[in-house]
Amino acid sequence: MFASSIEGGQLRYFVVEGFPGEPFGPWRALVGGLSADVAGLGDTERRVLGNFVNGRDLSLPLLNAHHARYRTFDAVRQLLDHASKARPLAILFHRLDLSDEASLQLLSFLSPFLADMRVFVAATVDAGDEASLARIKGSFPRASVNAVASPGGEQAETSPFKLTLPTVEALPVASDASSDTASAGQWADAATWAKSIGAAEFVARYLSRCLELAADADQQWDILIELIKSHAENNRSEDAERYLALWLEHDKTGRLDPGPLSEIALAFCDAGLSRTQLSPLLERLAGSSDGIAWARGELLEAPEIASIASGRVTQGRWLGANQKATRIARELGTEEDFARTLYVYDWWSKADLDAMLTASEGWQSLSGRSRALSVAAETLMYRYGGFARACELLEEQARMHRQTGWIEEQAKSLVRLSMALLANGELDRADETRVKARETVWRLGPEYLIYEHAGTKSGGDLYPEISMESNFAWYREGDWLAVAEHWAMAVAMHEGAGSPVHIVEAAMTAQAYARLGRFDDARVYLDELMAILPLLQPRDWAFNGAVGRATHAIWDMLDVKYASAFLAFTEALLADGVGDWTNTSLELSAARMAALLGKPELATEYFSKARQGLNEDQAPQRGIVDFDEAIALRLAGDTGSERRQALLASAIDCFTANRMTGWHERAEREARI
Repeated sequence: MFASSIEGGQLRYFVVEGFPGEPFGPWRALVGGLSADVAGLGDTERRVLGNFVNGRDLSLPLLNAHHARYRTFDAVRQLLDHASKARPLAILFHRLDLSDEASLQLLSFLSPFLADMRVFVAATVDAGDEASLARIKGSFPRASVNAVASPGGEQAETSPFKLTLPTVEALPVASDASSDTASAGQWADAATWAKSIGAAEFVARYLSRCLELAADADQQWDILIELIKSHAENNRSEDAERYLALWLEHDKTGRLDPGPLSEIALAFCDAGLSRTQLSPLLERLAGSSDGIAWARGELLEAPEIASIASGRVTQGRWLGANQKATRIARELGTEEDFARTLYVYDWWSKADLDAMLTASEGWQSLSGRSRALSVAAETLMYRYGGFARACELLEEQARMHRQTGWIEEQAKSLVRLSMALLANGELDRADETRVKARETVWRLGPEYLIYEHAGTKSGGDLYPEISMESNFAWYREGDWLAVAEHWAMAVAMHEGAGSPVHIVEAAMTAQAYARLGRFDDARVYLDELMAILPLLQPRDWAFNGAVGRATHAIWDMLDVKYASAFLAFTEALLADGVGDWTNTSLELSAARMAALLGKPELATEYFSKARQGLNEDQAPQRGIVDFDEAIALRLAGDTGSERRQALLASAIDCFTANRMTGWHERAEREARI
């Protein structure tokens, strides 16, 4: 009987096992493991929990048995809440079906509170014991039980099931397992759960235990391979290389065929290891006649990025991965191979995007399907202005991750959904989702790093608050000085060959300075863009975003100096089939530049196209188009026409309805001219 824990990293992990039938056995062990945290509670809670751990009578003076039990249960709740504030807790109860009724009652009591704590709970159960399953289900009246496909893809009476509670999942174990020792298969199931919440150290713990328990040599090899991949995926290269050396020492006969061997190599590659560090594996893959093994070896090379530098901006021009290897991986490889080839920086035609989504619909790999949804949604958001459909895909992704309890992926989905809703004009929903995103990210712990795009291991945190602020501020105002300083710092960051988004960061810096009225500072970054954009192609990642954001600044300053060049950039993008970046409109950009150049007929044409491109949810954007056209009419010498007055009235009504206070004030000033 033990409750073991692993310290370090973002979470604290507890494995509780071996308490068949003992009253509150699992919970007493867990509370004992949190003894240091008990000290931070009140006197009454410390006394209650002390009696609880030592197995003393739960009754307290002046309290009946029911109230005493509630006091104990609530003290455990307070302990978990208090302990998880410093670092989130991940708890696995092994063989929950062997626990006594009181232990299940305590878990049932806690389950409604877990969603508001940074506590992740899972359990292994005997999925073949119908009586035990019925007893567990009865302990959770608010839960539904869902069948899940077994590893072989079959459905059977012993298939896994999941208790759909806020953060409680049940995982399967072999029905003939002993009550106090986890089988290798059981620990592997627990590792799957731990990986789903980003608990990588937990995965390593489980797989190490698997290696100890496995008696069969073939099973030991399989576990050792998974352990190598686990350490590699967690960027723990020293541990991974130690196990790799152990594997290479024993595998002198080359028993592993190129396919699985290349999977291991790719896991190391994903962890950022160099080809030099991977040389023992690459030597075995060299000259392989196995097509997929060759492709995986080629895909070990990082996608190619060309460095385009001008002044303070170093743009990474994305050239992508080996195209032949990509094609083979998609045609001959596994779902994971296909998913690994998906990058949002690649150019995706709408037809290719639809085909990729269709192909991924039947995938069993959760991470693969999630990556496909991310790449598709972000392509729609940043390449084509397809914000409504992007919202649908991200909502599907968020639902999928809520069902699995994968907290990190929930956070990513919610952050991206916030951005998509904002760009789609659904400002209130975007605000609400932003709050949920912030709370979900907070549950992962302070300074938790979430990579920005699917398939990347660099590029900074997806959720610095000021990054989100810079987009929300466009509609409802915000701290533009902080926004300007944030993006100026981002532009100055050195990222190897350069970041694929540095040009849009430079444009957002200019946009923020222009809003502040610091036009000279804005021009510094616009001049940088004037030098670097001609060196790029319209379909290069972020070109449309840089143009759209920069024209926000140019229009705020009414600076004719840049209008001709940016009108040309905009028309080149439209001619090449590129659409809108979030919170921009290429047609609106073209209309603004045409107005600055004294081309009223061309401006009117593009203003009309900008309206036609909006959907019914994009009322805030329609208000901005109306307001900008009213300014364009003034620039053309029209200050009192019915058309201009109607445009301003429409814009003011829109800004009032959507609580866009800064826009409303500017429109009111324009109406007085």
